[in-house]
Amino acid sequence: MRGDGRKDETDDYSRIDFGRECDLHFFEPRETRMVVNEFLRQAVASGFRTVRLVHGKGLSAKKREVYEILSGHPDVLKYGNDGPNWGATIITLKGP
Repeated sequence: MRGDGRKDETDDYSRIDFGRECDLHFFEPRETRMVVNEFLRQAVASGFRTVRLVHGKGLSAKKREVYEILSGHPDVLKYGNDGPNWGATIITLKGP
């Protein structure tokens, strides 16, 4: 943690128990890739098949980055908007 209370890149996101949902509003934009990857790692380790990622509405830079991460992630089977709530994405993970 930096002196001003903000996280720096050395923070350990594995200390956060994300469960089945992660809300990216609580993180700085530069943390997106690290947080999403840790969220997915935990989801796979927990045996979850479906998880939810909140990134904000619209075609924001954060949503584009999230979709870029998901499109290349080896554990992601498919993903898309959470129905009419396009501020969140439902992710289906590959099974064992």
